[in-house]
Amino acid sequence: MSLLTIIRELWRFVKDYILRIILGAVLVAILAMGGRYFLSTLTEEETQVAYEYLTEVYNQTPASLEMIVTMEDGSIYTNSHIFDEYFSNPTIIKQVEEKTGIEFSQWREAEKELGLYKTGGFRGGLASIRDSSSNIFTIRFLVGRSAEENLAIAQAYADILREGELAFLGNNSISIITEPTLDELLPLEIYKSLATSETLNPFKSPGAPSYVIYGVAGFIVGGILTLILIFLFRLAKKKITYGFDYAWSVDNYHLLYDHQKENHANALREFLRVPVMENRVIVSQTNTEAVMQPVLVDADFEGLLIVSALQELSEITVKPEEIVLLIHSNHTDKVWYQEQAILAELYHVPVKIIHVI
Repeated sequence: MSLLTIIRELWRFVKDYILRIILGAVLVAILAMGGRYFLSTLTEEETQVAYEYLTEVYNQTPASLEMIVTMEDGSIYTNSHIFDEYFSNPTIIKQVEEKTGIEFSQWREAEKELGLYKTGGFRGGLASIRDSSSNIFTIRFLVGRSAEENLAIAQAYADILREGELAFLGNNSISIITEPTLDELLPLEIYKSLATSETLNPFKSPGAPSYVIYGVAGFIVGGILTLILIFLFRLAKKKITYGFDYAWSVDNYHLLYDHQKENHANALREFLRVPVMENRVIVSQTNTEAVMQPVLVDADFEGLLIVSALQELSEITVKPEEIVLLIHSNHTDKVWYQEQAILAELYHVPVKIIHVI
């Protein structure tokens, strides 16, 4: 059959099963939206407390200080991240809490609960950032539940820096050049690793657009999966319904014949008439009268022989010049067709396929 015929048969298949495909697509869409809702609800239950706490903290005004760290040989110390790692240590946090009377360790636990660990791309609510051009360290404190708490915490950490008793500092010296202040000293559009209210956007409850996206994606995927499953189920059936049930070759002489359409009878008549032959055999597993009667009337087909299987030709001495395999949708067996197609090749004559739908 031609590529166009294959496409036409696939389209006929889709139209025949369109309701099942739509139902399958709708079902998967509902499952996708339901799954999204379930997962988001489950995630919210586990992280809601941490999310709400950090939402309050990250919406406060941060406190900041600036300093320069000079090494013993006079060169500039450049490892800024070690300071926020050290200041985020539970032991140091506890010291600051005792000094200020402010409990803020929950900030650290909340970040961990949401998976917001310190990395090169995220430094959290307590962050130390070095300006590569000036080597100034800016330590930003966004860990309290109010701006005043952030400032008090920053001042307590500044005292620790002035004391200089840092395990990793050695003989290096710290010079605070900007005292703790309630201000955003770092441009947020440049330093994306800083914690802000936007950091928590991925943890917000999904809105209606999110469910719509999942629904549309589920509908598309569900439709495709349903189509594939029906197609595979169709191939497993014993009866022939569509052209792809028995042949994908584009080399066959093939005709789809809709016996309910009058103009198709003319096409079938010409398909059988050309070329003119004396001995043409029509092979059909089922009764052909209802199909062939409109064609054979007023048409001269001398030498036309109709059999139910090519094995019957063993009793006839006339050798066929052309073989026509007549297939009836939902009636002709695939095994029968495969057997007759193989036998037809042995005659080394033209073989035509007429598929009655």
